[in-house]
Amino acid sequence: MKQKKEKTFEQEIMTSGKIPNFSAVAVFILYVIFFVNITGQEVLDAGIAGIVLYLLMQFVLGPFTNANSSRKLSLRIIDWKENGLDEKSRTNLLADLMHCPVHVGKSVMVVFGGGTIIWALYFYFVVKVSLITFVFILFTCVYSAYIASVAGILCAEKVCSKYALELISEGVDSSIVDKKNFFGFSIKNYFYTFICIPTILSSLSTFMFVFKELSIKENILMLDIAIVIIINAIICISLAIVFGIRFLRYIYEMRDALIKNTTSNNLQDSYFVPTDLANEFSYNIHLINKNTSQFADVLKNAATIGNEIADSVKNLVVISTQNSSVSVEQSTGVRQIVSSMEESDKLSKDISNKITYVNEIANKNLQDVQDGFNTVSESISKMNEITDANITIIDEIKKLNEQIENIWYIVNIISGIADQTKIIAFNAELEAASAGEAGKNFHIVANEIRRLADNTMESTKDIKQRISDIQHSSDSLILASEGGTKKINEGFQLSVKLEDKFNNIKNSSEVTVSSANDIKGFIEQQTISFEQIVITLKQISAGIESSATSIQSVNDLSLQLQKISDSLAELKETVI
Repeated sequence: MKQKKEKTFEQEIMTSGKIPNFSAVAVFILYVIFFVNITGQEVLDAGIAGIVLYLLMQFVLGPFTNANSSRKLSLRIIDWKENGLDEKSRTNLLADLMHCPVHVGKSVMVVFGGGTIIWALYFYFVVKVSLITFVFILFTCVYSAYIASVAGILCAEKVCSKYALELISEGVDSSIVDKKNFFGFSIKNYFYTFICIPTILSSLSTFMFVFKELSIKENILMLDIAIVIIINAIICISLAIVFGIRFLRYIYEMRDALIKNTTSNNLQDSYFVPTDLANEFSYNIHLINKNTSQFADVLKNAATIGNEIADSVKNLVVISTQNSSVSVEQSTGVRQIVSSMEESDKLSKDISNKITYVNEIANKNLQDVQDGFNTVSESISKMNEITDANITIIDEIKKLNEQIENIWYIVNIISGIADQTKIIAFNAELEAASAGEAGKNFHIVANEIRRLADNTMESTKDIKQRISDIQHSSDSLILASEGGTKKINEGFQLSVKLEDKFNNIKNSSEVTVSSANDIKGFIEQQTISFEQIVITLKQISAGIESSATSIQSVNDLSLQLQKISDSLAELKETVI
């Protein structure tokens, strides 16, 4: 089955005015024809002309004027339905929606008034009624156009109210609502629209009818006047009834809401009256809803607080009872602590005396370590001197070796010279032998020279041996000196390490002395603190005994609070 398409706001406004407009036209046509003296054919022609004008105005001109007054608003409503709006935009849409009925009423008056005026001109130019009759018909046109516009306002308000309720249910800006209160007609304007103006127009209509009849007839029928008065009275009374019913409905809704909320036994079922904020009564309903919500919140909070107080009081009673027993235990415990603190104070004084003795021993150890450190430092200094002297001796031996090397060089030169001399002497002997007797003396000399050369070579050989022994001895001395130097260096390194150890011991001794002094000062402060703590604990003991009395008073107050919380619980059971 095909789903029926939902009407737009513009279509709803157009549809809502059809029946009221037709009813107003029918009453107006009958009213005019009945009180205008014309023939039966003229009545038929005038009726047909009136119906044709109505159809033209309703279905040809009416859609244009309706679109002019409601199409933009209809598009905004469609956008709201499809995309949603924020709070401020919904409030602005609500304000424009509540102004729409006035625009619709103006459009109806223009269309209806224009059609009825054309119909009045039809009477004047076609039917040829008198001028006074034409004026009467023309005034009746204005009267009927006004009644039709009022009916249009009522119908449009009904349509607008439906959308206004949806907007308000989604939420509007409360600051704007509190500032403007409502967005439609005020009660004063309703009174003027539904009571004052219709009464004035009906009175003028009656006067115009009487004046017309007196101008045309010599004797006016009282029945006609009575009928006019009755018809106008019915119109005025109908509008007054509509006015009264409209606002009595608000009063009944407010009364019912107050009765339901005051007789309800459950805050969760608070009754809220839907309101469109169209007038002062709607705003009063809004205030009642707001106050109902606030009152419900207050009662809920009161119930919650009552529960919390009841739970707290129960806990307080338990805690007070526990505190009472704990206070007795604390008082006993504090007395024991005072006794322990007095013993601790005595022990602290003994420790202070021991620390003083330890401090004296630590100072003596520090002095001994300082003396040992100084001795090691002197030993290191002497070993440095020995090392330097040994290095100097090694250097001198090395220089002696260099001198021996020089002697060795000279001995080698002498040995070479002796060899050459020996060769020369041998050659000289050969020459002397070949010379015979003449060379005898020369042979003796050459022989002595050769013998001297041999002795020289023997001596140089002995010198070389001794030089070699000296070199071996100096090398051994150098090796021994270097070994001694190495041992001295090892002893030096051990002395340096020993110096570091003594230095560490010295630093540790200084720290020990400093710590002993600090401990001594701390123990002295602790002794003073213990004395103050003992005094304070004695005061606390007295305070705990006083607190026990106060806790008993709190326990009594807790019992009184328990009674109050029970009363709140009874109130909660009554309200919720």
